[in-house]
Amino acid sequence: MKNGSKNQEITNSIIKVLNLEAKLKFSDNSVIGGLDSLLKKSEKLLPWLYNIEPITGMSYSALMPGERQRWAKNVIQRINNIKTKKPSINITINSKINELKFLHWSTKKKLSGTRIKTLNDIFSFFPNRHINYSKSVYINDTLDKEIVTVEGIIIKSQKGKTNTNLSYSKILIKDQSGLASCTFFRQPYLFDKMKKGVKIKISGEVKKYNNFVQFNNPDYEIKNNFSTQNTHAGNFLPVYPSLEGIPQRTIRNTIRKSLDNGSNLINDFIPDEILKRNNFFPLKKAFENMHFPLTIEEQKESNRRLAFNELFLYQLLGLKKKYQWQKEENSINISDQEIVNIFMNSLKFSLTNDQISSVNEILKDINSIIPMSRLLQGEVGSGKTIVGICAILATVSSGYQALMMAPTEVLAEQHFINMVNELRGKTVNNLYENYVYDIYLPGKSNKKIKLILLTGSVRNKTKKEIIKLINNGKNNIVIGTHSLIQEKVHISNLGLVVIDEQHKFGVEQRKILTSRNPRPHLLAMSATPIPRTLSLTVYGDLNISTLRTLPKDRSEIETYAVDKESEINDAYNKIIEEVRAGRQAFIVCPLIEKSESIDADSAIETFELLKNSIFSKEKIALLHGKMNIKEKQDIMRKMRDKEIDILVSTPVIEIGVDIPNASCMVIMSSNRFGLAQLHQIRGRIGRGNHKSFCFLFHKNTNENSQKRIEVITENNDGFKISYEDMKLRGPGAYLGTTQSGWNELKFANIEDENLIKLSKKEAEYLFFENKKFIIKNDELIKQIKALEIKINN
Repeated sequence: MKNGSKNQEITNSIIKVLNLEAKLKFSDNSVIGGLDSLLKKSEKLLPWLYNIEPITGMSYSALMPGERQRWAKNVIQRINNIKTKKPSINITINSKINELKFLHWSTKKKLSGTRIKTLNDIFSFFPNRHINYSKSVYINDTLDKEIVTVEGIIIKSQKGKTNTNLSYSKILIKDQSGLASCTFFRQPYLFDKMKKGVKIKISGEVKKYNNFVQFNNPDYEIKNNFSTQNTHAGNFLPVYPSLEGIPQRTIRNTIRKSLDNGSNLINDFIPDEILKRNNFFPLKKAFENMHFPLTIEEQKESNRRLAFNELFLYQLLGLKKKYQWQKEENSINISDQEIVNIFMNSLKFSLTNDQISSVNEILKDINSIIPMSRLLQGEVGSGKTIVGICAILATVSSGYQALMMAPTEVLAEQHFINMVNELRGKTVNNLYENYVYDIYLPGKSNKKIKLILLTGSVRNKTKKEIIKLINNGKNNIVIGTHSLIQEKVHISNLGLVVIDEQHKFGVEQRKILTSRNPRPHLLAMSATPIPRTLSLTVYGDLNISTLRTLPKDRSEIETYAVDKESEINDAYNKIIEEVRAGRQAFIVCPLIEKSESIDADSAIETFELLKNSIFSKEKIALLHGKMNIKEKQDIMRKMRDKEIDILVSTPVIEIGVDIPNASCMVIMSSNRFGLAQLHQIRGRIGRGNHKSFCFLFHKNTNENSQKRIEVITENNDGFKISYEDMKLRGPGAYLGTTQSGWNELKFANIEDENLIKLSKKEAEYLFFENKKFIIKNDELIKQIKALEIKINN
């Protein structure tokens, strides 16, 4: 009994002191020496005092006045619950809305038809913006059209209807400086709440009429000692996305009550040492401040904390993928690398320092039993293909098969044709219809291998023979689409997989590669440069080699946007001028044949038109994806041998085409192409020492396509272009469907390189130095798994 009466004595004392604190506006002057002195004396009998939000882990003196007020309200509510023996609410972060007893039944009903299903959904329903109502002034100090907060006593209230039958409630409030009227249209029910003598806080835009202060439909907070001040007025007022017509005030009340009753359920999955080292808010405080900040700085810091969470999880997921790829030794040790030196010395040009460095990085990786996982990226024309060929030659020379995969049949064919030319391939018998070539490896042994192309369009009879050749082979080079590894093709003795346009490589294909035993080395190639921030995040599971330097004697490319008839004629005349000076030109169209549904130029129609008009005296030819591989090879041979002046083509030429004599490029319907593809196509010229010209014909452009054309005309730097491309499309669209999760970033800005670097550094620390924390932290493991599922889906 003694303890019971002692507890009651202390709780009564605390309530009395908190009431005094309220009168003193929570200035911590109600107790000599500060309220903490009383709390410490009471802590033995009431140990929960310092566990009530928002004081958790802090002291009363460290809180802001608004936070003290909220803490006091929660303490009194807890004491009253104890007195009335009110049972505690047993909920979890995933409790359904109808299980939340602190919410009114009508609120639950309103939320039932929305996307808000759980308590966690409430916490995560963040405002779009905040209205700054933090400026609190006396009524007579207000200025017309100023957004302010005033506080006073209601001295008069009324309700009625306007001449147009519009209902309203109206109050007159008074503070020590003067009077103000507040009218609430379409809210007659407020009359019953806003009675004479009630203390009220008003926030909104001032309207002065004959120097009298008025507010129309302001936000308001009816005051008592322990009402939460930062919900509806006198604060940074949160404005939430539309939610099935539910009023903003109801949303704010719901979130305020949920935080007051359930914020202790928010688990922080990042170690305290990382939070302290980087001055990050605890997660509970970050959630509180995202909704109801006391200052705009608090909201920004909270956003930074939640942005770090997102990036940190991506970094950990990348490290996990990298570890899973490399954890199994593959017994594939590609040690015969002398052939690479012989091949490089046989080339008619010297490799750049970046190419040599990248080749060495790759050779070091594959000369190991740990599976390589590397991304090769670089500027258009920087020579990624040659680097990839070096890795392939080292593989087949060591007795393994090498597989190269492209996202489309057209690109696979182009890689095949390019490699036939680079390695001087010779056709095999007609059984394989030009899809198999003999390659003689450079060096003394002059070892013969097979270069094979396998795509879906190969005839079934021929395909069966090719598959038989692959299944029985020991050191073939196989080129095809991503579906290659999903067909009934058993590529035995597979030592290396080269993936072109890695961002289009799907999750299922990656799983198939991961499940192979032994696991092959993996070299991914990006068609165009990758923004640095993405290389630090999305490709965190790969080591990266970068080609920035272009080969010597590359010419400058001048790029022009063309939409007027006179400009089109000027562009064609420029081509004639260049051709008659001994150069060649490309004209690229997005379509093969004219389409009724797509407003874009076609290669066949453009070829016929130009051949019979302005270019009737030039040697002009046509190339597109529906031609068979032999026809394509013949066309490209004639282009290299300068038997063709002008080549009208579809985008099949965007990779592996190296015609140093080509100095002009026209891209028809350029508004139909993405930035990366425009830059890639343009990169087919400017490969010799002649000044080059690119003309972007366009029509019916929208805002986005116009912006793309502006970016490409103003920039030749692929790294700048890729950065602008990412800004225009967002990281998810930039990366493709396999990385769609990146479009769902709520807080992180993919352009924030400093925060990305920090998240990478801290993730690596946790992964390599403190892995026990990850293993023991169920919440962190759950978050990583959820992110992986989101990306994979």
